Amino acid sequence: MKPNPTQTAVTLLAIATLTISLHALSAEKKNDTSIKTVPIANYTAQDGVRDSLRYALCKVTNKNLNFWQREYPVDAGFRDRADFLKIQVLPERPKLICKLWPREKAAPLVFILPGLGGHYHSGGPNALAQTFFNAGYSVALICSSMNWEFYLAASRSKAPGLPSTDAIDVREAIRKTIAHIKKNYPGKVSSVYLAGFSLGALHTILIAELEAKSKNKPTFDGYLAVHHPIDAFKAMKKLDELMAARKQWPADKTLINLEKGVAAYLALMTRGLSADGKPDVSKDQASVIIALAYRMSLRELLVAVKKSQNDMGLIKAEYGFTKNDLYKEVNAISFNQYAETFVVNAAAERLGKRFSISTLGEISNLKRMDEFLASSKAKNVRMVTAADDFLLTPGDLEWIAKTFGKRAVIFEHGGHMGELYTPEAKNALVESLKATGQP
Repeated sequence: MKPNPTQTAVTLLAIATLTISLHALSAEKKNDTSIKTVPIANYTAQDGVRDSLRYALCKVTNKNLNFWQREYPVDAGFRDRADFLKIQVLPERPKLICKLWPREKAAPLVFILPGLGGHYHSGGPNALAQTFFNAGYSVALICSSMNWEFYLAASRSKAPGLPSTDAIDVREAIRKTIAHIKKNYPGKVSSVYLAGFSLGALHTILIAELEAKSKNKPTFDGYLAVHHPIDAFKAMKKLDELMAARKQWPADKTLINLEKGVAAYLALMTRGLSADGKPDVSKDQASVIIALAYRMSLRELLVAVKKSQNDMGLIKAEYGFTKNDLYKEVNAISFNQYAETFVVNAAAERLGKRFSISTLGEISNLKRMDEFLASSKAKNVRMVTAADDFLLTPGDLEWIAKTFGKRAVIFEHGGHMGELYTPEAKNALVESLKATGQP
């Protein structure tokens, strides 16, 4: 694929800005900004990793159904009440699927961007969609930029993973989807908001910056970033560290520990928390289960990359009728390996110049944007996170508190999105999104 001059210019502008930003970061003094955290009632915390498993409790509910919805189960589930839209984002590519829950009358529309590898059928994103729908919004949901479906339909990179360029692709896909919705649902969209979670939250903030620099009419009225990583590549390394926890297990105990971890996760999904309010799982077991879930998403993305013949010669096994060798090879690829090979090579082809992984990391690091995020141009950007999110590194919370101030909600516990099922978190999501549209 040939580099798009416009996209290349936008990303290289970020690189140019980097020189000044790095100088500012090097001179940054220790920040003594106090971090005010929000407690959650009846939340028996363990640690940032095990608390993250509680994201499994973020599920669609079928309360408040009317008579017809109770009598005809096919319409009862919130997931099933969505309209499925098919959007042609790029020529000669599969159409992008978008789930839309439209309100009957004119209402604000919120686009949800899920976390790394998230799919529009996944339970968590659908539950989050229901939270906003119940608050009066129409809701649209698409796959993550690092999900194989989005990759095949809307990614211009041979291998996604560089947030700066992925955000450009996500923005373009959403803009075309908004045009489709306004055309086919006339008069139903009063305003448009963007709410991203995890990697989707990082893209949300990058899109806010792109929109602020654009001379065109703003696409979005407000932005909500939930549990965004500060540095995507450091976050990928953290996922590899979680996977490495299995090395602490004796060889004859590996399978048993995996089974216990999976069983604990399934118990959370089906029965909820145990009597003591904690998932019955060790920290190492939780670490490996979380890492495995993300690695499965990476595996499916890599298979799609190979299928599209965009692997740049980095995958040796063939994509054929039997894929045992292919899956064996891609299963062994860590996130750090993916970033240092696939992402670096794909970025070089797209940008027309090769950059090191450290430079690419700085381009997408949110701390280079602190001046923008603290300015009036970002007054409609708000964020929600937890103090013990395992993707945050030392100093990140202080930076969030200093940069966002009252626009940030920091929960005391929750790990990475493990508090989003609670009433306090749901209320914070809705109220924070509403506040983005207020002066």
